[in-house]
Amino acid sequence: MAKIVLTQSDSSYFSHVGLLLKTTNGISVVHAIPPDLNNQGAVLIESLSDFFSFEKASAGSIFRLRGISSRESKLIIDYALKNVDKPFDNNYLYSDDSTYYCTELVLKSLAAGGKDIKSNVKAVDILTISEPVVLPDNLRLSKKLEKILDIEFKDK
Repeated sequence: MAKIVLTQSDSSYFSHVGLLLKTTNGISVVHAIPPDLNNQGAVLIESLSDFFSFEKASAGSIFRLRGISSRESKLIIDYALKNVDKPFDNNYLYSDDSTYYCTELVLKSLAAGGKDIKSNVKAVDILTISEPVVLPDNLRLSKKLEKILDIEFKDK
């Protein structure tokens, strides 16, 4: 799936996205994963180390939304958490809230916190998908986000 996502743009770097969550156990990531041989695909919570594991990622970055209050942050995370265990959106339909693809979960969570950035992020038409899709990589181009950390795996 990652290779398919990366081929949809001339300058793609990221194939997946999630939201950071501080817990008593450390930093976790709420994200929507597609089905594969090991899972059915769903919104889940995973440790930051698992999300950025050597087996799953070759590189990554952490971005922060500019001008966000603690209240807005709580609303964003609350929205994401209430959707944990919902199935992955294999049809990539932003208009359907019963399932989520990774970028859809992030964008709708931000909107629930009063930080709707969807209009500032490019969506693309993909053959066989009936609605334009916002790719994970297009989020990094938003002026409303600032990069705070890059992660690279040199030994992969």
